[in-house]
Amino acid sequence: MIRRVLIKIILLLILGCCFTVFSASDDDKVKVTGNSIKGDTEKKISYIEGNVRIVQGKSVITTEKARIDMDNKQLFLESKVNYANEDVTIKAEILDYDLKKKTGTFYREVILDRKEQKEKGKVVKDAFKLFADELYFEADSKNFIATKGKTEHKDFNGTAERIEYDDQLEYLSFFGNVYLKRPEGEELRGEKAVIKLKDKSFHVDSKVVIDFDVEDDDEKKTSN
Repeated sequence: MIRRVLIKIILLLILGCCFTVFSASDDDKVKVTGNSIKGDTEKKISYIEGNVRIVQGKSVITTEKARIDMDNKQLFLESKVNYANEDVTIKAEILDYDLKKKTGTFYREVILDRKEQKEKGKVVKDAFKLFADELYFEADSKNFIATKGKTEHKDFNGTAERIEYDDQLEYLSFFGNVYLKRPEGEELRGEKAVIKLKDKSFHVDSKVVIDFDVEDDDEKKTSN
């Protein structure tokens, strides 16, 4: 048995470390490639390094180091993690990912980029960018929860202790030390805010503060 495993590992190395983790359907099938592999045959854990690429359905993850738990179908990736699917890209230094549930938590210098989506030439979902210390992400639903997050959208910028997103409803929810700023200069502060991206509306509550400038354009020109 051990001899068979060793032969298999040698063949993987010769072929450039390419193997399938598990396959229940085309969307669940996982293919891993990299420069080198070593493994613990008893614990069924594999370690891949160098140009690691993991493909599951329409999701592609690249990194420099990966640990794969074959029994539990868990990934632990570190160093220049880049996740991408048809709607979202996420960059971070570390990713802990569940291949069965298709959910993961990204750590350190997390950047999420939600792409603009169009149908028949019309924008149906706005693009926005998120920066966070930590991000929990669901690949199928595109929902996420960010810790100490900052968002950039064409209509506003916002920061909060926690930011949640529901992709089906297109709700961005902010919790704790919420700060929102519009391009016109209007600023809003509160403890909770919900922005409905679909109908361009928002709701802020709990100790709300609004700051804005009433100086008109003619006065600004005269002042300048």
